[in-house]
Amino acid sequence: MTVTDNVFSALTALLEPVAPTTVGFYQLPRRQAATPNITIQPHEVAGTKSIGTLNIFIVLTISATAENSAETLVNLARDISQLLSVPARTNTNLNGLVTDILELETAKIIAPEPQQTHAQVLLNYSIKYINK
Repeated sequence: MTVTDNVFSALTALLEPVAPTTVGFYQLPRRQAATPNITIQPHEVAGTKSIGTLNIFIVLTISATAENSAETLVNLARDISQLLSVPARTNTNLNGLVTDILELETAKIIAPEPQQTHAQVLLNYSIKYINK
């Protein structure tokens, strides 16, 4: 496994208590089956020989037709934000793999179109890790 594989594995394990989590590219039809669910999607990669940077979107999908769906979406987004802020505060840093976790933007709620049955929230993070 590469260092980035290990970072993705650690992130998946961290987020699994919130909702089933996969790493890949978000695709609504594939992700509609089980909600809520989380997709970790990389969107930028950078770094040097010693430090790597991985920018990710975390896409949380829930059923928009469920009772209290708006509240559920907001609460689950807060849970994710809190989980990712704890490693930065406590220096646990995802099993020692990560040097920094930074929220790049506030969470964006993507309301469903009238014909859609699922709502999403998009969280944007930058993760710095040690290239070993």
